[in-house]
Amino acid sequence: MTPRSIAPAAASDISLTPQAGRGSRAEHPRLRPWKPLHACNGYESIRAVLEAQSFSGMFPEMVAPPHGRARPDKGSLWQTWVSVNRWRRLLRECPAAASCELVHAHCFAAGMAAVRTFPTVVYELEQFIEEPGGRAAATRRTRRRILRAAEWFALSRSAAIVVRSESLRRQLLRRGAAAEHVFVIPRPLPLAEIEGGRILPFRKGEPGDRGFTIFSTLNVASEWQPWLRELLTAAQAASFEIPRLALHLEIDRVLHVEASRLLSQFGPQFAVLLEDEAASAQAISGCSLVVAGAARQSAVTAAENPLALAALCAAKPLLAADLECNRNVSANGSGCLWFNPGDAADLGRRIVFLAAAAFRHALAASGTRYLRETRSPARVAEQYDAVYWHALCRRRFGKWQTPTVSWQPSVAFI
Repeated sequence: MTPRSIAPAAASDISLTPQAGRGSRAEHPRLRPWKPLHACNGYESIRAVLEAQSFSGMFPEMVAPPHGRARPDKGSLWQTWVSVNRWRRLLRECPAAASCELVHAHCFAAGMAAVRTFPTVVYELEQFIEEPGGRAAATRRTRRRILRAAEWFALSRSAAIVVRSESLRRQLLRRGAAAEHVFVIPRPLPLAEIEGGRILPFRKGEPGDRGFTIFSTLNVASEWQPWLRELLTAAQAASFEIPRLALHLEIDRVLHVEASRLLSQFGPQFAVLLEDEAASAQAISGCSLVVAGAARQSAVTAAENPLALAALCAAKPLLAADLECNRNVSANGSGCLWFNPGDAADLGRRIVFLAAAAFRHALAASGTRYLRETRSPARVAEQYDAVYWHALCRRRFGKWQTPTVSWQPSVAFI
């Protein structure tokens, strides 16, 4: 059999019957009805992936440890290997393992057990294994070397690796992974969440009639004091150009006293501190502009900024610091305008620029369109379909041989 005979286009020749509650096969004529077995620590962690695959006509199954027995990949060496052995038993005893076409592992223990049991494994890497705190330095270094070698064993023997961000992909390549086997697939979002914010036409003279409200967040895990000073300085400068400007800040409760003291130094009381989640949700839905600074950074990899993603989901114009955590949300800048982090003057100028309703409307529409094109269930299912075809090709042509035809999708590098 030649590589071209199992190309993804051949999937349209398979006779398929739409299932109740699943997406129409007519909408996805090139998607194969895969039967992946997802090995994860819990349903909630992969619910969006399961929904996206089921929506597009796949038949995903899931296996997880019994309730209360799932352990994170951050314990001692003994706990880690106990988890691996438990996963080997789970996979051997799982009824769905006999009929599945591949195993999709979502954690280290499941991935290590799967590559030693099944011929085709897709490893979804959320982050690298971290060292626990509170141990002696020598113990940490020894544990790190052992777990890093074990993790690389699982990664190198997986047919394909899926990551959520371009930054994690670059770290993986620096560790020696082959670029053609690493896929970047963003976390899928339900269509209802993408379309939750309605993009309504902005009324002429909106800043003067209804006020211009900026929404942002402060959290204890980030360097919030420099960010608050930068935001207040920029908002004060922009208030001379934008009448009735107001600043709404979602803040951790433990920071309220310090933040109030810092706000009092800036004179005009146009900033409102919000501690309640319901009030914050109402503020972001009614604001004119969302400004996203730095998010909490993991010790291993930069995650997505939840505020930037929430702004795009709510169809709000986004003004974001040019940082990796924000780039992971919108790699090409769709739906947002960047500003230089730490430069209050640049932030103020861009706030004034976005005072024009037409610019904000175009930015919000671009963000919603970008989410539909990259994170909708149908689009994410297409990317997983390409990953599974890639894994099948690697198994067909040998575990360590790369097929002559590459099934790497172009969207893998968004």
